[in-house]
Amino acid sequence: MTVGNARFDFDDLYHAVLNRLADGRYPLGGRISVKQLADSLNVSPTPLREILSRLVGRGLVEERRSEGYYLARLDPPGLADLYRLHGDCVDLALRSLLHFPPPQEPANDAWAVLASLVRASERAILQSVQAYIDERLRIVRRCERQVCDEAAAISSWEAARYQDDLGLLRKSVARFHKTRIAASRPIIELANARALS
Repeated sequence: MTVGNARFDFDDLYHAVLNRLADGRYPLGGRISVKQLADSLNVSPTPLREILSRLVGRGLVEERRSEGYYLARLDPPGLADLYRLHGDCVDLALRSLLHFPPPQEPANDAWAVLASLVRASERAILQSVQAYIDERLRIVRRCERQVCDEAAAISSWEAARYQDDLGLLRKSVARFHKTRIAASRPIIELANARALS
């Protein structure tokens, strides 16, 4: 399939759709126009509907019979639960590590760093759960970065790496998630306000 002037496979289109859903053009719970989205990606509505159906199964999109597709609603308690679950998943992965893995992701993206730490655990179930939760969190990531300081967390993770102290890293990662749990309400409010403007 072609998107713009480039040829994309299904996975590329899937990620292009995820990026569109996460860029703020749709409010939480807002209707997704298949035609407009297909036109903006320069693709047929058929593969787009298949991707939206998969996203329904992933909990990111809701399908309402005879009405179409909607970005899933997310409330502050639900967002806090996602952060808690993500934190638990990363902590389980960190507990299984015997030493720091070599850095593999850009150090300026906290979520990519966390994903690389989970991958380093080589625990397939944790990787799958972490990827699922991370995908669910993508729709609020742009707002989260406006509310929570990512640089401070990354700096503390680098300090733990320098000291080769996995215990310090675990505490810092827990603090990272607790900060986001506490900020769930303003993150959701900002996500809804930004989409309306």
